[in-house]
Amino acid sequence: MDFFQLLADDWRGWGGERSWRSLDATMRITARHDGKGHVALGGTLHRDSYSPGGWLARVFITVEAGEEMTSLVADLRAHFEGLAR
Repeated sequence: MDFFQLLADDWRGWGGERSWRSLDATMRITARHDGKGHVALGGTLHRDSYSPGGWLARVFITVEAGEEMTSLVADLRAHFEGLAR
């Protein structure tokens, strides 16, 4: 959650790519700010993607760096808090 909050806090932008990965490296999230008010988010989830029974899933979305990113953070926080109950 801290990763997404940092992106929302830095809504004015940053240079390069920011990324987060799970401890077991099966999930990775990347973010790039275009300098024009949008953040491109990429997500990759995999399990033994190079073995015959493995798989790989990728998703890419673009969100507005201000209110839309703040709303995304709030939705993610609510979702994960609900899972923790």
